[in-house]
Amino acid sequence: MIEQLAAVIGRILGLAGEGRVAEADRALDEAWSASLGVRRADALRFDDATLRVMLAGKTDLAAKLFEAQAAVEEVRGAPGVAQSLRRRAAGLAGTG
Repeated sequence: MIEQLAAVIGRILGLAGEGRVAEADRALDEAWSASLGVRRADALRFDDATLRVMLAGKTDLAAKLFEAQAAVEEVRGAPGVAQSLRRRAAGLAGTG
């Protein structure tokens, strides 16, 4: 599963690097649903403690998806959002 997610994240980063932000967003939505069974919009709304409970043992994957989304937000021109996502990723990394 980690290898598949790595490939998906590579695709997301590639799309973002090409300025194809809408496609990267769709790929992020699919990755959240397929890999973690959570809608990305919901994951963004929940606090980290709730995500830890919901994702029991998969928070490292969520952290990687937050990092990928941060890269997309940088391309979109939203560095503040990107920074917030990176903080969330750091908070989740290593907890599951």
